[in-house]
Amino acid sequence: LEEAAEAMAGAQLARRAGDPRLESRCRLGVAKAHYRARRLDSALAASQEAARLARAAHDPAGLAATLQWRGYARLTSGDYGGAWHELHEALAIARETGSLGSAGLAAMYLASLALRFGDPELALEKAALADSLLIATGNQRTLGSLHAIRADIARVLGDTALARRMYLS
Repeated sequence: LEEAAEAMAGAQLARRAGDPRLESRCRLGVAKAHYRARRLDSALAASQEAARLARAAHDPAGLAATLQWRGYARLTSGDYGGAWHELHEALAIARETGSLGSAGLAAMYLASLALRFGDPELALEKAALADSLLIATGNQRTLGSLHAIRADIARVLGDTALARRMYLS
């Protein structure tokens, strides 16, 4: 994988320069490259190292972004318990440090998980939080995914008119 190799080269340069924050961000890039290549085990291993480095570097914003991404990767692979844990930790750290983007994404994925776990009320709560955070960051691209989750919640709650409007939006 050329993308993973390039990100790893960046991580090695950051390590030689003694910059664990940058190394952590590069390792997350390695993880994302492996994920896109459908190498989940390699992606999770690289992102675990990214999280370790972010913790060691006292980089809570980087840690929140890494945990949010790990939660997403676990969610999409069906590891709902692991996703739940990492997304909650990501949300807490992100909110504490003002990392609104990571907080918004973590809340959105938690809404999806809550719905899968059969708790539409919690899903509504997390979706509302995600909505406010994503709007605050100007993240229009992700609002489409959030609308789909909100439509699923409305459908489960029996509000088919709202579900239809949300799906169409």
